[in-house]
Formats: sequence, structure tokens, C-alpha cells
Amino acid sequence: KLVTVINKGDFGKINDVANANVKFDSQTTYSYLASAKFQATELMAKTPGNGASSTPGQMPISHWKVITLNKSNNSSTHPDDNCVEVSMPVYRAVAKTQLFVAKTDASTNLVIKNVTIGSSAFPTQGALLSAAEGTTNTDNTAGDFDGNGATTPMWYFNSVTSSNKTENIFSSTEGQSITKVLSKDAHASAKMDAFDYVTSHFLYENKGGSTVWNTASTDGGYCMNVTYDITPDTANDDKTESVWLPAVVRNHDYQVRALVDAGGRLNLNLTVNDWDDASEEISYEDIVTVTENGKLTWISSPDDTTTDGVINMGSGVAQANCSFLIPTPKGGQWHAELVTVQGSDTAFTFVDANGNILGKTTSGPIGTEGLLHIKTTKDNSAVAGGTEVNQAELRITASVTVGGVVRTYKVTHLTELANDANYIFEQGI
Repeated sequence: KLVTVINKGDFGKINDVANANVKFDSQTTYSYLASAKFQATELMAKTPGNGASSTPGQMPISHWKVITLNKSNNSSTHPDDNCVEVSMPVYRAVAKTQLFVAKTDASTNLVIKNVTIGSSAFPTQGALLSAAEGTTNTDNTAGDFDGNGATTPMWYFNSVTSSNKTENIFSSTEGQSITKVLSKDAHASAKMDAFDYVTSHFLYENKGGSTVWNTASTDGGYCMNVTYDITPDTANDDKTESVWLPAVVRNHDYQVRALVDAGGRLNLNLTVNDWDDASEEISYEDIVTVTENGKLTWISSPDDTTTDGVINMGSGVAQANCSFLIPTPKGGQWHAELVTVQGSDTAFTFVDANGNILGKTTSGPIGTEGLLHIKTTKDNSAVAGGTEVNQAELRITASVTVGGVVRTYKVTHLTELANDANYIFEQGI
């Protein structure tokens, strides 16, 4: 049996049965590695909901297969009679879950506020190895956990320690605005790009799970809790829906594709795919580039002196308009956000070309000119005697999905300001 283990950095988080670091030397056996566990302390980004850093730090890529060596195959497969060329299958030792959301009514102001993953038996470590290539249901009593039928390669679960816990994987006070619109009839067959991406998380394998998304697991399966709001201007009316995942196996992508109707009801389609990077080939660059003629330019603004980074919108209702061009990463999206610095949280909003309110976030395709229209929502001179000062910062990021993983980048060199600073909108007397 030949074992392959690939890991980022060293193997300090992979332990044997004695809880010591695994050893890879001439004395290492298959049974020794088959009992090894790993702890991915950096399994997810430290800041929930930010796909930019959603890459695991200690995530082994591993597998094994039986190799038969004899004189005939040695001489026929390699010019050196003492060598044989071997093609090894390898798989990620963790799974991935992603949340995508759309809405049925374009006029609904749907925002996602919080997403958690929990379990009464949340695994705290993963098994280094799984079943061998070609192992099928007849050879493995664990069952067909990858859901693809009895003739496909099987996965089995080594016992691991667990605890009752919940991890937060996305959190936003204002909420992420959902802009994609989809009909209920199109929901079941809709592709991933028909939804807005919200967040993703890497998971240890878990034998527990539910076969129906809205039926609680009784054996410690994972549960995704999604908190959302269709009336953000009304306090304390958030809704939370629980989505129960099936048994989770390594190297699989569990995509939760949610559709919220006008009444606030959540409809769900759970898609389980092999985690295959080759299924999505997108040309991208690791660094977002902005050419000189693509820099953010103010088409019109109440304040002509924008070189200091502060745009004074005056005390009344006003609007500023700008354009920019982000050429890469190709196939991606730019995202703009108005982040409150001080004062009223609803003082500024994006609007479309017709003046329709879009909220505090908006987005568009990378590679075509982006247009932003930022508007004040009220006449500040009539509020609190005109003494209130409101400020919001304009932030722009770029993201692209590669192999099912969303990569997010800060857009640098977009403004003429020092140190790539962001513009600040101010409304005061």
C-alpha cells in the first residue's frame, strides 16, 4: 500500500494514536497512518464571512492505493528496471459548504445578517486517510455516504473526538444585501451564478446528518442557521432558518442555494458535488489591477475639492456620481459598500441611474465600467437643529470564484489618494 500525504507547511498538526507528531520515514506503515488524525486550527478565515482568507492552514490532501510490483511491470513502465511509475489519487481531507441566496421579488430589501454552523457532536479533528480508490459499498459497511451510488468510490469515517458547539461563519450588523432575483420554478435547476454568494466554510467529515434539510439530525449532523431580514428598517423582526446537512464526506462541496420569497419564507435546494477544481476554469490574476484611465473619477459631486479624501455633501439632500474600471480578475464582480464612520447609519445610500434606492451595497461585473451614485437620504439641516454630522466610507473590493472558492481582493490604486485611502462622505451643517 502506497500512501500519499500533501500538506501546507509542516505536519505539526497531524498526530498518531499516541498524540505525537506523525513520522514519515522507512519505518512508517499504512496502519500507523490510517489511525492518524489532524487538527486544522486555521480551517476557516479568522474573520467570518470574508472569502478572501477562506483557505485552510492545516488541511492534508491524502489517499492510498495498492501497488503490485513485479519484474514485468517494472521494465515495461520505466526505463530504470528498479522503478515503476505510479499515478496516485489524492483528495482533500475536509469538505466545504457554501451559502448562496436569491430572492423572488426584486422589490424586497433582503439582507443576510448572520450564518452559523453547529452540531451536538461537532468533530474537533479529522482522519488523515479515507478508503482506498475503488472501494465500493460491498467492501465497506459504512454505507454510501457520498450519495453517488454503490459503484462509486467509498468513503469511511474513523472515530474522532467531538464537542457540542456552534461556529459563526458570517456576521454583518447591516446585513449583506441580496440582489439576484430568481423565480421559484427556476430555483431547482438554477446554476450557482444565479445566486449571490454569502459565505463558505471548511468542515471535518461527519457521519451524522439528515436526509431532509428541514428535519433535525438525531446523530450529531451539521446544522447551518441563516438569519435574514426582508424589512431592515423595522427593528427586531429578523428571521432564522435552520438547514440540516447530510452526512459530510471529504472532498465534497455542499452548496446551500436558498431562495427567499416576498413573504420571507425560505425555499432550499441542497446540491452535493465532488470538489473538483477543473469544473470551473476562470482566468484570473492574484492581484487586482487598475490602469491609469480606470481610476475612480468623480463625474459630479457637491464638493469639487475631493483630493483630501473627504466629500462634503452639504446639509441638504445631495448626490455624488463617479465611474471606474477594474479590468481583472476576469469573470469576477466588484462590490461597493458604504460603511458608517459616525452619525446616522442610514444617512447615505447607493441609487441607480433612475434614483431608485439600492441600499448600502451594490455590485457589478469586472471588465466593464462601474458607475456609482451616492445620495444622502434626508435634509440634515432639519435634524437635531442641524447639529448632526454623518460620515460614511466608500469601500470597493473585487471577487472571483475559482474552483468553487470565492477569492476576494482589496482594490488598490483605484483612487488618487495617498496610501490607497478610501473616500469619506460627510453630511453636516
